[in-house]
Amino acid sequence: MSSKKDLTPEQYFQLFEDYKEVMKAPRYQTVANYGKLIELPHERPLTLKGFCAYGYSKGYSLSNYIKNTNGNYTEYISLSKRIKTCIHAQLLELGLLNLINANLTCRILDLNEVETPNQNNDIRVTIVTDKPLNEF
Repeated sequence: MSSKKDLTPEQYFQLFEDYKEVMKAPRYQTVANYGKLIELPHERPLTLKGFCAYGYSKGYSLSNYIKNTNGNYTEYISLSKRIKTCIHAQLLELGLLNLINANLTCRILDLNEVETPNQNNDIRVTIVTDKPLNEF
C-alpha cells in the first residue's frame, strides 16, 4: 500500500459504489417457519470499516482519504462526508426496520437513549448524540 494518492475523487466514490453493490448481494439466514426451515435473504449493512477493508482488498488504503491526513486529501472531504452519510442512513434505516440489531446500530452511530419522567408520570425518550449533525 502506498501513501500517495492512487485514486481520483471519481475513482474513490466509484469504489464506494462498488462496495455498496457487493454488500447488496444477498446473504441468507435460515429461520424456522411453521415447522419448516426456510432461507430468508437479507442485505448486509454498510460500515466504514467494511468500506476500508473492501478498499484494502482492491489495493488501496482508504484511511488517508477519509481522515484527510496532514491536509493532503482536501478534495476528498466532501466525498468522505457523503459516504459516511450514506452508511449512517442505511444503518439507521435497517435498525429502525429491525433488520439489524437496533442497539448495535445506536452504538455504531454514537446514539444514546435517555428516558426522563416528567410531572405527569409520562416518560419522554430522547435520542442523544455527542457528535454535531454535520459529522454524520
